[in-house]
Order: sequence, then structure tokens, then C-alpha cells
Amino acid sequence: MDEEFFRLLEKLPVEKDSILPLLKYYESSDATSLTKKIKSIPAFQGLLSPMKETDNGFIPDFQNRYFTEDFPFGLRFIKELAEKYEISTPVINEVYEWGMGKINCNNSLG
Repeated sequence: MDEEFFRLLEKLPVEKDSILPLLKYYESSDATSLTKKIKSIPAFQGLLSPMKETDNGFIPDFQNRYFTEDFPFGLRFIKELAEKYEISTPVINEVYEWGMGKINCNNSLG
């Protein structure tokens, strides 16, 4: 998603140097080192994933605002801008469709 996002940034009138790719920002080389880095940051220590308890244990709470706001508003905005500038975003599209399905939202872009 980061690579697709940066292809979009190339088309927008923004200062590219002020926005770093995630791996560079977090001084990481891959998903494993990124996860380790994020887990080590004290400011993130108290942040928990939104979960709800069921009879079978805990599951993600897809009705939490982290999902109900980030997918139909945040990620959708990025997706629509990419479409406007004709930038291929297969990973963003896949994550967007997955998230919209999880929050049972009919706002899916065709």
C-alpha cells in the first residue's frame, strides 16, 4: 500500500520530502522489523486493537470507529484520488474491499 500511495503522491502538488515511506520513517527493512519497531515505541504501548468478547474468545470489533471511519473515509479518499489520476492500486483496492466487507458497508466503489 505504501508504494501505491507514493505513486499517487508523485501526481499531487505536495512536498514529497516531508512524507516518508513507512519503512524509512520507522527505520525498518521489512514487515518483521517494522512490527518489532512499532512494538518497541513507548507511545504505542497502551494502544490496543479494538476487540469484542464472544463465547469463543476475542474478535476484532469491526464496528469500532477505527474501522467505520478509516475505510469509508480515509482509505476511500486515497483510492478515489488514485482512480482520478489513473494510478493502479491493486493492494489498496483489496484492503479497501476487505475492510468495507468487514464493516458491512454498502459504500464500496465499483
